[in-house]
Amino acid sequence: MKKFILLFAAFFTAAFIIPQESSDTHLFDLSQAMESSESLIDSSQKDLSSGHIAGRWKYKSGKYYTLIECLPNGTMQVTQKGNGITTSWAGKYKTDEYDIYFYTIVTRVKQNFTVKTEDFHEVWKITYELRQNSIILTSDSIPMDENGTDFSKPTAFKIL
Repeated sequence: MKKFILLFAAFFTAAFIIPQESSDTHLFDLSQAMESSESLIDSSQKDLSSGHIAGRWKYKSGKYYTLIECLPNGTMQVTQKGNGITTSWAGKYKTDEYDIYFYTIVTRVKQNFTVKTEDFHEVWKITYELRQNSIILTSDSIPMDENGTDFSKPTAFKIL
């Protein structure tokens, strides 16, 4: 359905941007319009895969929270905080239409005044669905928070 809407919108956009040989008597060439609309769809897909999902989202459960940050430069951080412990995972990410692939590089655990940093190399797959005021995230990779939230079940994060 999304692809149809993109194709439909791109087709009509192309109708207004393709130069016409004679404005009164000659209609634009349909094949040019289709090529132009396909090119618009391709560029929107490239935008999507190069950080379209950039943003900050927070899930809060009582005094515990999980914060996910995806920056436009392709870096990502997941932070969980609760019971005086803050755990963060940092790395790079890529997206497609439904998934975020988080390539973790390092983990950092801060408890009281002690900070422990370690290399941490995993790939987390996080499925997402954008809503008006939230994003629904589902992942077997995101660890349970201190309150026992299971992120393998769809979880609504507030968009910050």
